[in-house]
Amino acid sequence: MSQKAIIHTATRVIRRLTTDPSPPLALDETAIDLPQPIDIGGGPWKLDMAGQQVKATETEAQAAGLDEAYLAQQRQTRLANLKAALDDALANELMPARMRAVIQRFRELLD
Repeated sequence: MSQKAIIHTATRVIRRLTTDPSPPLALDETAIDLPQPIDIGGGPWKLDMAGQQVKATETEAQAAGLDEAYLAQQRQTRLANLKAALDDALANELMPARMRAVIQRFRELLD
């Protein structure tokens, strides 16, 4: 059985994978036969016009109607990474005082 990607037709974002030979589809979905199995962990993913798996943007994922909980988790991860980068900059004692003050205020806005 070959794997099929069920994609949002307009954005080509992968909504789910299946091995069902004739999967049920919504009106805005298309089934694409995949030449080899793929993993959609760490997504969101989409298929380019050549059928290659590429990273989808958050805007594309929202347009495709992906799970809001997943999108919220992605935003939280990016926010945590930004906070960590700002904390690292603040820990740099070679940073000019004025720049540290700006970074500190920006960091406080994120809390």
